[in-house]
Amino acid sequence: MNLAFVNIGAHIAGEGCMIDGGARVASCAQIGKNVKFGAGSGIEGILEPAGRLASIVEDHVKIGAMCEVTGIIGEGSVIASGVIMASGKKIYDEDTSEFVPPIECLVGEEKFLLPVIPPYRLAVGGSLPSKNGKHNTDAVILKAGDLRDSATMRHFTKQGILYG
Repeated sequence: MNLAFVNIGAHIAGEGCMIDGGARVASCAQIGKNVKFGAGSGIEGILEPAGRLASIVEDHVKIGAMCEVTGIIGEGSVIASGVIMASGKKIYDEDTSEFVPPIECLVGEEKFLLPVIPPYRLAVGGSLPSKNGKHNTDAVILKAGDLRDSATMRHFTKQGILYG
């Protein structure tokens, strides 16, 4: 696609990948097979510190337009358009009513937290009430359901979250 960028050092498994116009794959990012990046989306890489875990997108993932992704996205997941998944961002799971714990990466004395989207989940942008209830906190919401289930797929498609 026109004007897509893949930096030196990024690893793309290749087979079936599509990187739409304006999308960016940064250095050291690891991209699986059959991954689709929507227009204007970006995946964070890592240049330093040496030894820090880079962003990983597993096989068969779809990332919607205008997303920014840091962390690990499990196989078969879909990231809805406009989702910003950054270090420190809370990821709330509607199935369990709990937050998904980030993966800790230690480099020397420094600790980095990488957000994680479990396999076969749909992630959408949203907000959650703060502990004191006075304001909302930006979050990534994992919608209830498994994307391997055809009824779940039909439901999300009818809602306009997924495309057919």
